[in-house]
Amino acid sequence: MKVSTVPPLGTGSIQGQVTMKTTWTNTPVISVTVVANVQPVLMAMPAYLSVGPGPLANAVTNSVTIQNNSTNPVTLSEAAVNVPGVEATIRELQPGKSFAAMLAFPQGFLLSPGQQVEFTAKSSNPKFPLVKVPVIQLGRPAGPKFPPPQAGGPHMPVAAPAVAPAAVLPAGTAPPVIPVQKLSPVGIKPPPPPPPLPPGY
Repeated sequence: MKVSTVPPLGTGSIQGQVTMKTTWTNTPVISVTVVANVQPVLMAMPAYLSVGPGPLANAVTNSVTIQNNSTNPVTLSEAAVNVPGVEATIRELQPGKSFAAMLAFPQGFLLSPGQQVEFTAKSSNPKFPLVKVPVIQLGRPAGPKFPPPQAGGPHMPVAAPAVAPAAVLPAGTAPPVIPVQKLSPVGIKPPPPPPPLPPGY
């Protein structure tokens, strides 16, 4: 069995079923699943370009590889990014088949929230005259959040001292008597007598 595709086909994974009748009574029909992974004629890798959080501390250059998956060679020209300050150039890696787009972002580059930025290049393929690659900028991670200070300055919670529970004696039982030991004055010397007063006192 030979299965062939009939263009035009959409890009991505395309599935279908091939059925065949048989003379077997137990299996009168055989079904075969066929899958076609159709790549775009002009494919950019990565599909979108991400830049570090802004404003950039230093100038950064990122690259995008553009692959021609058709049988006809193409040329790319007029590379550009729709924001000022970003330079875009194209270098041909394999004639008519593979290209590298270099995007140079300047120091201090920063995108506004919601700003739509993309890299574009014109193609000689009449069915796909323009190559587009979105550009996004990563956000900075949020710093740690602390609760607001309380009135009168910060206060540290202090745990209450632990109190041992009182012993419960059975009814009619007298509390135990704890003997008190008397300290012996052995080893303790009395203080010396005061000196005699001079005559006339």
